[in-house]
Amino acid sequence: MDDIDFDSAVESAWRAFRIDLADRLARLESGDELQIAQSTRELPDGPHGRLTFTATRRRIRCTIDAADLHTTPECHLDQVHRLEAAGWQWLRGSHGRHVVECGRRGVDALALQAQTALREIWEVLHPDFLEGDRTPTPREFEVAIGVVVRTVDQLRALAVEALTEAAEFEVVVDSDGDIQVPAGSIGSWLRVCDDEPHLEFFACIVDEVPDVAGAAVYLATHAARWPSVGLRLIDTHLYATLRLGCTTFHSANLVAALRTWTEFLINDVPAIEAALSATPPVVRDGSIPAALERVHHLSRYGPPPGPLTVMGLCGDNRRTAMNYIRASLEQVKSLNASAERATAEGDIDEARACRDEARQWRATMKLITQSLRVALRRERSRRDTPD
Repeated sequence: MDDIDFDSAVESAWRAFRIDLADRLARLESGDELQIAQSTRELPDGPHGRLTFTATRRRIRCTIDAADLHTTPECHLDQVHRLEAAGWQWLRGSHGRHVVECGRRGVDALALQAQTALREIWEVLHPDFLEGDRTPTPREFEVAIGVVVRTVDQLRALAVEALTEAAEFEVVVDSDGDIQVPAGSIGSWLRVCDDEPHLEFFACIVDEVPDVAGAAVYLATHAARWPSVGLRLIDTHLYATLRLGCTTFHSANLVAALRTWTEFLINDVPAIEAALSATPPVVRDGSIPAALERVHHLSRYGPPPGPLTVMGLCGDNRRTAMNYIRASLEQVKSLNASAERATAEGDIDEARACRDEARQWRATMKLITQSLRVALRRERSRRDTPD
């Protein structure tokens, strides 16, 4: 497993932990208590992280005992400052405690704060290093009654009703019939699809991508991290969508999709923005763009990729595709010239290798050209098809 796969597995484990914790907090009855503790098997000495959740009729509180923080004064003070910066409040008393609490609808945010404390204050690497009440309690099977969706307006009304009941934001339907879904600093919406009974979350998560080709490579190699979310480059904008089938509407499915969507926007989009907004490296004369290298590699060592894949690596941009065709042609010319020089110098093996590489680049050029033609035909067909 490489570093990317490992990091992805760790993040997936924490995401599953956080979702499960939020579900368990939501099921706590008044007077119930739930405890999450750092395992002592790996490091038996010293204080260990311990979070205690208590529930009242309307609110849920998470408590950290001061005795569970680091014993070294400097480290202890640093942990206290970080807790306070994250919104934890200090309660004075004989022992001293830090607390954070929320209403019944705020369990997702509370679970996130708990996870952050475990990872940043006590440096817990993986949920497997937790013990106590972490294992989910068995649930009884429930029969959920759904609503068969007949019309767009009916589905929109069901979505508004479900969000009004479960969401922590004011549900507003704009003039287009879309529902605003705030998530941090990103504006996102939920729309009802006209073609089939689907709800779709959508947002422009990167407004200006400086390196479209580099962004296409990034998406081709990283999109699997977010299997529920669709990512698409259109010109210099990156859009994200999450679709929910609603042939039969269940409010719990919409609430779960909302949770996945907001977590993606808050937790994952900043990393995507940072990766795509970085200043692209200066392309010097004769250098090959990374996306073009990827197309060439796929063309040479595997079954040729389809037109959609090739144009995706070109950022779905005709100008980029034309530039790659020219760059491939330059490679062909350069390699043929090298082959002629090697022949003149009597280096037959070098000449043969150069000609072989030139043929490979010619095949890459042909592949991009064919893909561009397919894209242009499809675009022309869509333009000529009446609405």
